[in-house]
Amino acid sequence: MLSQEPAKHIRSRTRLLAQCRGQLPLATAIKVLKIPVHDAKKLTQEVKPPAWTAGSPLMDFPALTKYLNGKEEYISGFAALHNAPGRWVSPEQFDKIYKRARHGTPAGLITHLGTRRTSPDTSPSQHLWAKGEHHRALEVLEAHLHRTAPQQRMNDDRDQVTVVGLDLVDEPHTSYQQWLLRKRALQVQNMGYDRRLIARTKVDFLNTDPLRPLKDVLVVAHRVAFELHHDPEGKFEGAKRVDDARLAALVADQILDLVAWGDDALALGTTHLRPEATRSPRRARADGPRRPEVQGTPGPVSARPSAGCSSTI
Repeated sequence: MLSQEPAKHIRSRTRLLAQCRGQLPLATAIKVLKIPVHDAKKLTQEVKPPAWTAGSPLMDFPALTKYLNGKEEYISGFAALHNAPGRWVSPEQFDKIYKRARHGTPAGLITHLGTRRTSPDTSPSQHLWAKGEHHRALEVLEAHLHRTAPQQRMNDDRDQVTVVGLDLVDEPHTSYQQWLLRKRALQVQNMGYDRRLIARTKVDFLNTDPLRPLKDVLVVAHRVAFELHHDPEGKFEGAKRVDDARLAALVADQILDLVAWGDDALALGTTHLRPEATRSPRRARADGPRRPEVQGTPGPVSARPSAGCSSTI
């Protein structure tokens, strides 16, 4: 289990990495991360630095995170979760446990990282999409959400649940990801979820072991973490449950930090939806659950990251 101080220290590291959104100047790494100059210079990119860094080279993020990991000054919560002991639960058990955990913890925050490239056609909408009947697939998906969203919204408001998630997508998108993009947009509109999407290549630095790609992760209320396992076709096989609250909080925080890099699912998805399908997303009640504050500016990575990247945090 993570002790309190190292966990707090690690969260400050991942927050800085997220604020910089892949563009951390050498000078900031030396000043804020306290990396020795001779070590830091070995971890820079071999490209001309942008003008805003005043000539300071940019850090190579994969090399930097591996270096910090070796010094025990940064860890990927996802890698730590993978290595942590836990209890295996079947798909049926997971469904029951998740429902109990979700609605048994008032003021809970549900954080989710989606990593799949494909998934079986388990819903009528997805099946229609895979057959190329895109217009009909969206109609079916909208109808389903119109039926189920009101009750889900009522449950979330009652239990003060907020859902925030990030999906990794490929370029070009797989067929499943094309469908998922539209689904996420409609979930934002109908259910008030905060969903973002990000190119998989932008978070490669988190994957310290190429032989073990990132898995789907779900954290309930910063207290219980699930590492979801799928077969090569994307079928859900079960999950590992980890009841280490500090590790769960670290993983949730890293997901929230990565959300700041992501593109808004509603903005992306509605460009592909029919005009009659788009409407203003639900706004949270004044006394209801609020979206957590995340570092950085939502949307695609800009030419220059947030100001926090070049100042002490």
